[in-house]
Amino acid sequence: MRRKWFAIAIAACLTLSLIAIPLAGGCAAPAPAKTYNWIMSSYMPEGYILYDLSVDFIERVQTESDGRISIEHYPGDLLGDYETQMKSTTAGTQDLAISSPSTVNSPKWDLNVTFYITPDWDAAKRDYAQPDGWLWKAYGGISHECNWQLLGLPLQGFTGIISNVKFDPMPGPKDVKIRVMASETARLILDGIGFSPVTIPWSEIPSAMMLGTVDAAWGPTSADDFIMLSDVYEYAYRFNTNAGTNMNVINLELFNSLDSADQEMLQRIGKEWQEYCFSVYVDHDNAAWDELKKTKTVIELTREEWEANAKIAGPIQYPYLEGVIGKELTDQARAHAPK
Repeated sequence: MRRKWFAIAIAACLTLSLIAIPLAGGCAAPAPAKTYNWIMSSYMPEGYILYDLSVDFIERVQTESDGRISIEHYPGDLLGDYETQMKSTTAGTQDLAISSPSTVNSPKWDLNVTFYITPDWDAAKRDYAQPDGWLWKAYGGISHECNWQLLGLPLQGFTGIISNVKFDPMPGPKDVKIRVMASETARLILDGIGFSPVTIPWSEIPSAMMLGTVDAAWGPTSADDFIMLSDVYEYAYRFNTNAGTNMNVINLELFNSLDSADQEMLQRIGKEWQEYCFSVYVDHDNAAWDELKKTKTVIELTREEWEANAKIAGPIQYPYLEGVIGKELTDQARAHAPK
């Protein structure tokens, strides 16, 4: 009898154990999905196309994440000028930025103002395309050195010059003081084609033009830039020195802290958003230039004038760039420059 009860007890224990195991697993609650509240700047204020595109990116992220990722948007200069915004993203005092890189962030961003390598929208779509465009790969590498993860490159147009004096677009002395950003490449080339460069931050262009500190300013890219500054100049020169490239970046440490699903989601959204930006900017920029011509004197360089300046730019910039961004990237820039 004792053996019988012992056998029954053993069987009961085994049965309870087998029942308890699946119950324990089945009752374990899944880990709640992480939620985030991020701060993002975009350097153009409301009323400009980059503002609208920034809002579009935010909506894509918030929708795709089912609201888990909330992004607070600070447009224009609410978080400082574009250089400050990018430095803050490096430091992690803000999480994302849609802005333009500067040599204040790294000397290697002289690549962003390399002259006469991307002449038109078709070339830009090829060179900046994710994931294989040579400039996409180059920007991604330099971004990591700045503690950023690159999500998108919303090209906005081609860089020109605003001026309060009329000058000959062909190379040669112009007796024109011109604003440049903190870029040795830009300073060297503009000096080489006949200007007298003065380094001035973007935020100080209006006051410098109105006070006569400079006669002209290099740096506006999209027609939106020219429109935004329209109160301080008479002539808009479409020099098309280089593609005006903004960047959509997230702090790299923050990005690396995300799980793989969220990382892949942000990269996919960034790629789709960049392609959307290209499609929007081409039509928008052309239409905006047509509007600008109604109120300003717009001077478009002939092919002869453009090529004359390009011939001077190459021998000036490549030796300098090789020492800053390295021989490999410089050789790629040479290879992709229009012949």
